[in-house]
Amino acid sequence: MTLTRNPLRRFRTHALALASAVAGLLITQRASAQPHTIAEPSITACIGALLDSGGEGAIGYSNNENFTTTICSDQPGQSITLNWITFTLNTDGPDPIDQVTIYDGADINAPLIGVYSGLNSPGIVAASFANTSGCLTVSFTSNASGTGVFAATILCYTPCEPPTAVAIMSEAAPALICQGESVDFNASASFAAAGYNVVEYAWNFDDGSPVDSVTGAVISHTFQEPGEYVVQIVLTDDNECNNTNLIDLPVWVSTTPVFDLGPDLQVCLGEEVNLTGNVAPTTWNALPNSDLGGGIFLPDNVGETFTTTLFYNVFAPGAQLTSINQLESFCVSMEHSFMGDIVIQLVCPNGQSVVVHQQGGGGTFLGEPVDDDFQPDVQGVCYDYCWSPTATNGTWVDNAGSNTLPAGTYESLNPMSALQGCPLNGTWTLNITDLWGSDNGFVCEWGLDFDPSLYPELTSYTPDLGLSTTDSAFWSGNNVILDPNPILATVVPMEPGSNDYVFSVTDNFGCTYTDVVNVSASGPLAAIGVNPTSPQPVGVTAQFTDLSLGNGSNIIDWSWDFGPNLPGSTLQNPVVTFEEAGLYTITLTVTATGGCSNSVTIQYLVAPSDVIVPNVFSPNGDGQNDALEFTNAQYFDNNHLQVYNRWGNLLYESRNYRNNWRPNDVSEGTYYFIFAMQDGREWTGHVTLLR
Repeated sequence: MTLTRNPLRRFRTHALALASAVAGLLITQRASAQPHTIAEPSITACIGALLDSGGEGAIGYSNNENFTTTICSDQPGQSITLNWITFTLNTDGPDPIDQVTIYDGADINAPLIGVYSGLNSPGIVAASFANTSGCLTVSFTSNASGTGVFAATILCYTPCEPPTAVAIMSEAAPALICQGESVDFNASASFAAAGYNVVEYAWNFDDGSPVDSVTGAVISHTFQEPGEYVVQIVLTDDNECNNTNLIDLPVWVSTTPVFDLGPDLQVCLGEEVNLTGNVAPTTWNALPNSDLGGGIFLPDNVGETFTTTLFYNVFAPGAQLTSINQLESFCVSMEHSFMGDIVIQLVCPNGQSVVVHQQGGGGTFLGEPVDDDFQPDVQGVCYDYCWSPTATNGTWVDNAGSNTLPAGTYESLNPMSALQGCPLNGTWTLNITDLWGSDNGFVCEWGLDFDPSLYPELTSYTPDLGLSTTDSAFWSGNNVILDPNPILATVVPMEPGSNDYVFSVTDNFGCTYTDVVNVSASGPLAAIGVNPTSPQPVGVTAQFTDLSLGNGSNIIDWSWDFGPNLPGSTLQNPVVTFEEAGLYTITLTVTATGGCSNSVTIQYLVAPSDVIVPNVFSPNGDGQNDALEFTNAQYFDNNHLQVYNRWGNLLYESRNYRNNWRPNDVSEGTYYFIFAMQDGREWTGHVTLLR
């Protein structure tokens, strides 16, 4: 995640701050404003205009020009400021291309302010406080490959030494915060020129809130919406000077991710449910959001033009549509009940326009309109229609004939090249005119898709949701079984009812977002009763009883499984006789009306009546009689085995012995054992160990 600076934002803010500073100073105006051209070697004026060599009328400059002029104030103590209001230099041909160079002083040996070409306007340029002459020197050169035009207004102002802004914030830049979180800002280290004091701190938080010039040097501000906000401070001292050094304090507010946990679920009791935390981060970028918003109705008002506008101010100052292919498409999402009576026109900020559709196409619908003259303001279903300079599939009229014109991209009626040369910044207007009666429609939204390369470098960021670690992603809820993969979990509802399962993610901004899926369980819950209870001897007859709960449904089927050597049963309460010893796995599956099933499993021990004691064993590793084995001992829990040598020394002892003693460090011979049961029975004797 990287911070991309927006140079246009910085330029516009700098120009605004400088204009504000200049406006706060004494502007000297004379009775008449004289136009001057770049061809004049020197200009002395406090009001007027600096034009290219073509002079008034915007004729423009010529090829192969090389002029330098020095502009100074005609009022003592005043300095020059130039506000460039037109700046379109030709960029054709080899280097050096046409360019303006500005110096902060009375000749070209003064400090360089900047070199400007193409549409890169200087904006507002003023002589600095350190420039004791108050003059600006402007040089212009053009090559032999084309011409252009430029013009600037000339004003004078009383210079002052600006204060210096020093500002920090409570977070490292860019500050990564959550929606609704506050950031502290501190400009108390700022200072004014010698002999002056800072009297006002004006904070611009870039989020639409009013500039705060009351709170002071230390302030806290809360940012509610996702996005980048570049916080800046304008200082004013008691000489009414403003700072000219701009400090950008960028704040990034986390974006809300998009969750897709699936629909709420209705499951049977005991059914395993797999949960998956599908969630995707949301990218924020500074591209303008060009849409209509609330939309506009198109009632049947014959001859009336319905108008809606979009305003752009994100492009470089003076930027133009130099090629029609830079307008990749012009799109309108709309519905209308009669294509043949409307005219659709796009007008750019300087008034150039193109008609993309002018009647024709008969009664073809646009989108899915409400074709009812008695309901003129009822919105139908909008389809997306676009026009592109590169489209080759014909106009609307060329594609008319079916009931509804399909959504898609079409050719414009008139060439879209009519918009070439339009300024990009400013108000773009959509005009739709109704020329016949008995129809109506609605525009849901519209927009312009410009070549992305026209936009200045803009900030873009995508929060990291940390979906690979349980610290930042996890499920929570009643009896949830977590998976090593944090986005996965399992639940097995064992009680009827509804449960919410919450998936949480925390991004690298420290912001936590959650979404919920509900799992509602119903159906039977299987349970088994048995008499007599385990363990029992061989030959026992046991009564198995269904203790299942229907939980609002009727149990209609029982399926008993008593193991591989005994037949099953479909009775509700079967009786079974166990003729052989063993640990039996008993499973009951019940099914209720509605199809839900549930199973339960228990263990039933049928123990032999006695234990067979050994008289010899040979722990030599040949796989035959290697362990001291008491036959049937596995059926008796909590037994106690002790083995002694012939001198009465205890060699081995085990509680709950499982026929696993294989001594490799005991010599051949006869040993004495005591094998006792929890019920008080006891076997004693001798066993011979052979190798």
